[in-house]
Amino acid sequence: GSGIWDGEQLEIVNVGSIDNCAFGGFQLPGFQDGNPVLIRVYRPSTETEYNTTISFSAGTGNFGDLFMAISDIQLDSGNYVGPFYQVDLNETGEFQLIIFQNSISSLEPGDEIGIFDSSGITNSGDCTSQTNELLVGSGIWDGEQLEIVNVGSIDNCAFGGFQLPGYQEGNPIVIKIYKSNLNLEYQASAVFSAGTGTFGDLFVAISEISLQDSSWGCTNSDACNFSEEATQDDGSCWYPIDGCNCENGQGATLDCNGDCQGQAFIDICEVCSGGNSGHEANSDIDCNGDCFGLAFLDTCEVCSGGNSGHEANSDIDCNGDCFGELVIDECGECGGDGISDGACDCDGNIEDCSGECGGSAVIDACGICGGPGAIYECGCNELEPGACDCDGNIEDCSGECGGSLVIDECGECGGDGISDGACDCDGNIEDCSGECGGSLVIDICGECGGGQTDPNDCVDGCAEGYTYDCNNTCQLEGLLGNNECNNGSNGEADFSCEEFYFDNGDCPVGLLYFGEINQENNSLPVYLDCVFPVTNYNFSISGINGFNLSDGMINDPSFVLDPVVNNNLINWVSITNPLPQNYGLLFDINYEEIDGDICFLDSNIVTVQGEEYQAELGDCISLNSLSNDDILIPGDYILEQAYPNPFNPEINIPFSISTMSLVKIDIFDINGNLIHNVTNDFYSSGRHSLIWNAKSFSSGTYLVVAEIRSEIYQQKVVLMK
Repeated sequence: GSGIWDGEQLEIVNVGSIDNCAFGGFQLPGFQDGNPVLIRVYRPSTETEYNTTISFSAGTGNFGDLFMAISDIQLDSGNYVGPFYQVDLNETGEFQLIIFQNSISSLEPGDEIGIFDSSGITNSGDCTSQTNELLVGSGIWDGEQLEIVNVGSIDNCAFGGFQLPGYQEGNPIVIKIYKSNLNLEYQASAVFSAGTGTFGDLFVAISEISLQDSSWGCTNSDACNFSEEATQDDGSCWYPIDGCNCENGQGATLDCNGDCQGQAFIDICEVCSGGNSGHEANSDIDCNGDCFGLAFLDTCEVCSGGNSGHEANSDIDCNGDCFGELVIDECGECGGDGISDGACDCDGNIEDCSGECGGSAVIDACGICGGPGAIYECGCNELEPGACDCDGNIEDCSGECGGSLVIDECGECGGDGISDGACDCDGNIEDCSGECGGSLVIDICGECGGGQTDPNDCVDGCAEGYTYDCNNTCQLEGLLGNNECNNGSNGEADFSCEEFYFDNGDCPVGLLYFGEINQENNSLPVYLDCVFPVTNYNFSISGINGFNLSDGMINDPSFVLDPVVNNNLINWVSITNPLPQNYGLLFDINYEEIDGDICFLDSNIVTVQGEEYQAELGDCISLNSLSNDDILIPGDYILEQAYPNPFNPEINIPFSISTMSLVKIDIFDINGNLIHNVTNDFYSSGRHSLIWNAKSFSSGTYLVVAEIRSEIYQQKVVLMK
């Protein structure tokens, strides 16, 4: 345990060890009950660590007491600790020079600088490629230019050598600052005036350093070294590989037998050996040095058979002596003088292999004179030790001679082991906390086991993928600008405010609508409510003819120009003051006659912010809802002259019908090809006007062809761009 004294009572909780080995478990590090409590004190001002004499006001001074209190501490002999950053590496011949220029303003004399590689090589004298954060260089700032030489790693494993610890080329340079006067260590970000900021650059220089708070660490809760205190990720997160877990440590790997941090390895014959493999290393090499060879030591301890080129027991003489010189003479006597050449007796008989003169014995397949032939399963020699057949094969875990099945990590012969994605032999998987077979899941707020389901209940604001709407309620971000106006109806998301620019344009910025028509005075009020001031507008109205404008902005001295009426199109442009937001009554339309449903056909509104939009159009005034005294009902079906003509790119196509009818209007090019259908719909009696927008067509002459109650009408129009 540890703590920092501030002059007030200090409580320190210390970690005790656990020993479950007697129950098939393992040990965890910490103090042991009954051991004496030792206290040391470090003073940053002198960089000295002291032994102490302690006065206990409660407890015995040994670990395991229910309660322990210390009333006084006496400092004994002290040991100079030295700098905070001390590089514990030997020179490897590889180094990186980093220059801290005197332009650095954030450091004070006495500040210590530590240079780290967060994934440096830490092992030495082997080829295990273990990595971790590694201090590779340090220095103390005195206000002038500082040069720090950093130790690089060496890897000679490809040439039969080993690795030496140090930074790895290409890894980012990590800088930490320790202020001894504050006893605080800071992460630092650097401005590199030379170099890329990674180890291995030819030349690295730093012109400025920014100190950051000490809340760096691993912020991924799935990582083995996740830190709840960390607010910024320093790239140090690490995760176990399949088959290992966090307790195995960073860089833990599987051996060839599938055991995490196991001792099994591939021997010379490419066979997994040692550890838990059940195989003795290099046991498949015969005496001739051949993997899986058939050579063996014969009676005279000479490597024979296989690829040795030596015949077994060929060094034994007739007397049974290894490397002896005696031979059987022609009479069958070992070491004898024999008889006359070619004869074995006076009868001229010849000796057989047994030395019997005139005998019939011959040497059998095993080299035995008069022998019975091959008497062993594999010929003249017995099976090799441990082999189950003449080829030197051994039995696998199923008992099959020469079989390839092995026992997997779950103890099953020929099994597939722990399945991909699982964490144990029962098929369990790790939950979000890393517990194998655990039930915790990440809730909507991104917390492991948090249990939250409402995005509004998250501690740090809305859940990921949600944002506050106009009512400060968490709603899905995907609803914003999804081509639907989310205005809070039925308690749903409300983005119809200026903060979200009216649901990214999905909700109307303004409303254009009629007031109550006065058929006695032939007057119809028109209103425009826009949440922003308006610099110009234009819109068309169908169903009325011969009108002019009065009241509203016509009588408002704030505006120099009045709206302009052209046929059924009303247009206004501000040259002084804009139309205020939510202006209300624009004007009254004084009309001569009504010839159909009174509707807004289209609109174009421009705000002072330069935003251009179509207003939400109010409901039409139905012809059937009006008194017939002032209504002009056409007595026939007429396609009126389209205007303006020539046009670019829009043209109005007016027509009148005496009864509700199906109206079809098509556009043809000069060659008679149909290029566009304007409408094919039913219309009520009266006068109507439609707009064709030809912005996607080229300049030229076109035919407008209307079919009304089986009558065909046509006229030419000219598009000029």
